[in-house]
This record gives sequence, structure tokens and C-alpha cells, in this order.
Amino acid sequence: MNLAAGERTYTLRRAVAADIRPIVALPAADQLGATREGADGDDWTAYEHAFAAIDADPAHLLLAVTAPPGGEVVGTMQLSFLPGSPRRDPGPARLSAPEPRRASVAVNRARSSSRA
Repeated sequence: MNLAAGERTYTLRRAVAADIRPIVALPAADQLGATREGADGDDWTAYEHAFAAIDADPAHLLLAVTAPPGGEVVGTMQLSFLPGSPRRDPGPARLSAPEPRRASVAVNRARSSSRA
């Protein structure tokens, strides 16, 4: 799916495991996130587990936002489907959309909860 914003067009697609490093790099490149984000050495296990949990859960859809040229990951969006009522109401959905190049809330939240 393409999204036009001003002069640029971004592509929204389901995130895949190969996106883990670029997604983690988003907050790590930010002044505040630089000291908090990133794998310890080459250990990406926590991020891989967090991604796998989100990807396997049908109530969550993690999207990678990419920009031309080359399809570089510049942001993320997470769509979470919340439980509905017993009257077959499908329930609401919540969209988390951090600013491009700022944060990847979905992976960071899942990473934190996987440590608990």
C-alpha cells in the first residue's frame, strides 16, 4: 500500500524478520534513544523474540514504512485489534504510528514485555 505525503510517497507493508535491525536502528539514531536502544553486541535474541510474538499474534499487525529509493525502513505502524463485546462486535482497532525516524513503539513494547 502506498501513502503520499507531500512530495514523497511511502510504502506500507507487513514487517518481516529482515526488518528487525532497521526498525531497532530508528530509535537508536535518535538523541534520546541512542543510549537505550540497540542489541547488546551481536545478541538480537530479545528483538527476534519480540518480533516473532507480534508477528504470530493475529490481533496485531506490524507494518514497515519504507521510502524510495531502495525501500529503506523509515518508520513503523502497529495496528492492534482490541477484543469486542459478547454481541459479536468485532471491537475497535488502535493504530500506533510513531514519527518516521523517531521510534518503533511496537518492537520496543514487545521487547520490554518479553523480559518480564
